Amino acid sequence: MTQEVPWNRAIVEEFADLAMLSDTERWLLTTRIRGMPRSQQAQELGFSERSVDRRIQTLKRKYDRVQPISKGMPPRRRRSERAGPQ
Repeated sequence: MTQEVPWNRAIVEEFADLAMLSDTERWLLTTRIRGMPRSQQAQELGFSERSVDRRIQTLKRKYDRVQPISKGMPPRRRRSERAGPQ
C-alpha cells in the first residue's frame, strides 16, 4: 500500500477521517508508511503476520471505497502500473 499512494500528512488525515479508521488501523498505516516490517508490526500488536496482512487488505478496500468521494486522495496505483515498462 505504501508504494501505491504518494503518502503525505494531508492524505493520511483525510483517509483516516473519511474511512473512520480505528487507532490500530491508523497505527498500522503510519508504521507501514515509515517502513516498519510486518513482522515487527505483528510483534508490537500481539498479532500474527497473517492478521497484519488481513488488516492491510482491509485498509486497501477502505481506501478504494472512500477515494472517489475525496478531494485530495489520489487513486491507488495498481501492481501493473508500478512495474513500469518491460
